[in-house]
Amino acid sequence: MKINHLTSVVQSLAANSRSNAPVLLVDSEDDVFPLKTMEELDKLERQLSEKALMQKMVNRLSISGGHTLKKTIWRICSKVFRPVAKQLNWCGRGEKRGIRKTNIGALLIGQRTV
Repeated sequence: MKINHLTSVVQSLAANSRSNAPVLLVDSEDDVFPLKTMEELDKLERQLSEKALMQKMVNRLSISGGHTLKKTIWRICSKVFRPVAKQLNWCGRGEKRGIRKTNIGALLIGQRTV
């Protein structure tokens, strides 16, 4: 299964190189992560309502990789939330803020539609 995935990645990269299109571009979204404050979290939440940005972020975070789904999610979360992680959880239990029903939650699980 992993070989099939790697094969498709290589084929995609080869197709991109033939069309002379760059695989990854450096743009303003590169400076988004990690989110340092809850205000930055709120700003990203609003911005992710735009489907094009959501798709771009899903694609960007999907390259984080990991041997299991759990490791992949941990890697993505540490990249996205490290400074504000203690204030968040999935369901919003206790005095923490939940992210399950947010655009950011959809981003984490890789949903391509908002």
